[in-house]
Amino acid sequence: MQRNVSLDGRSDSERLDGELSLLAVAECRYVCYYFGRNSDDEATLGELAEYVRRLDAPRVPDSRARIAARLHHLAVPKLDEAGVVAYDEEGNTVTYRGSQTLESLVAVTADDECDALA
Repeated sequence: MQRNVSLDGRSDSERLDGELSLLAVAECRYVCYYFGRNSDDEATLGELAEYVRRLDAPRVPDSRARIAARLHHLAVPKLDEAGVVAYDEEGNTVTYRGSQTLESLVAVTADDECDALA
């Protein structure tokens, strides 16, 4: 059996594992949901924090500042490292780059999770 290897040297299986691990982090999922539900490919960290706060309030009632800190230190850097977003820390902006596989996975979970949390 031939193993497919991407330009970055990772097999299809390794790349899928990486994308699934991103979705295991709620804030990473919510950032993906934001870009999937909005036509803009760019958002401020504050806009993302407010979206996550509204979405996650029933589960974890946290302040927007705490959520912004988690996004800044955890979720957005993970997504940036994976190439899903580009993070401009100085401008506090996040630009969505996309991932076809991740978008397919998010499409399966977004409606159910967003409706359940809303």
